[in-house]
Amino acid sequence: EEPKAVEDLDAEEEAFWNSFGKLGGIEEISTVTPTSVAHKWVAANEPSYDEAKSTFVSGDVRQVDEAYELVFSTIAMQKNRMEKDVKGVSKDMVPGKRSYIVMPNFLTASATSFERFAMEVRAIVDTIPGLSDELSMSTLHPETVEKEWRSPHPILILQWYDVDEKSK
Repeated sequence: EEPKAVEDLDAEEEAFWNSFGKLGGIEEISTVTPTSVAHKWVAANEPSYDEAKSTFVSGDVRQVDEAYELVFSTIAMQKNRMEKDVKGVSKDMVPGKRSYIVMPNFLTASATSFERFAMEVRAIVDTIPGLSDELSMSTLHPETVEKEWRSPHPILILQWYDVDEKSK
């Protein structure tokens, strides 16, 4: 048998990949995830985004208890003890790591409810000694009033603060 032309090989390969779409109702295979979509959107639209200091976490949470678990598990994993000087007085703090918690299925239709959830998380954080000094929160949501802050999925932003090396 003679070797096949490049065009014939391309046609065979195309037919092979198209056959996947005919199996059991699968139309296409995609590697796009809510986290990757949110990451691209944040990188393009969020002025405080710094690739070197940012992390993304995603969870398929639908209930408020699951969302609290995701948020506080993330906080616990990323916790930085705030350094104190010898007299116990806090040092100057500067923005450090920034964590984006993507929750594609949590309160997707209500930016107000998502902000209220973030305020409840903030209230809990404020009861933990020292944590409120080194962590602030904000939200991005598909239905927020300001168009420039309409993210593709609800995102809770955890802004961590580190000791300013200049103040030591």
